[in-house]
Formats: sequence, structure tokens, C-alpha cells
Amino acid sequence: MSRPTCPPLDDVRKIVVLRPSAVGDFVFALPALQALKQAWPQAELVLAGKAWQRTFLRGRAGPVDRVVAVPPVRGVGASAEMEADTAAVERFV
Repeated sequence: MSRPTCPPLDDVRKIVVLRPSAVGDFVFALPALQALKQAWPQAELVLAGKAWQRTFLRGRAGPVDRVVAVPPVRGVGASAEMEADTAAVERFV
């Protein structure tokens, strides 16, 4: 079986990865994040994650260039019972 081919993606400027939220998930995602950075070194690699990830990664060497904290909403970091912080979501968007 031949590998599928796709056109080269030379003009990639930004890659956004939606948060591996738990510490273990983040650790397991690191090789994939590193591979993305190696494939597109010119692209800004942004982790859309949790506030703890922004604090943890600040000043550390690694593939992630920037962390944007995603406010918790149902289905993305919040329980079904939790009400979304509408103002935080509006600021994020």
C-alpha cells in the first residue's frame, strides 16, 4: 500500500493544538508537539490549554511557543453542571 501524498505545506505560519489537559496527557503529547515544530520550524506553535500549562511552560525550552488559556465550557474542561463564564469565553474568542 502506498502512502497518501499531500501538497507541501511550506507557508504554515501558525499551528494551534487543543489542550492535552491532564499532566500525563501533556507528557504523552510532547513528542507530537516536537514533531510538529520540527516539520514547520517557522510556524508559531500555540497550545490552547489550561492556565497551569501557561505557567508551567513559561521560560522553559520546548516546542510550544505560546500557551493560550481556554476558559472552561461544557465539553471543554468543565463538567455538565458547570455554567460557562460567558465574559471569559467572549474575551477568549
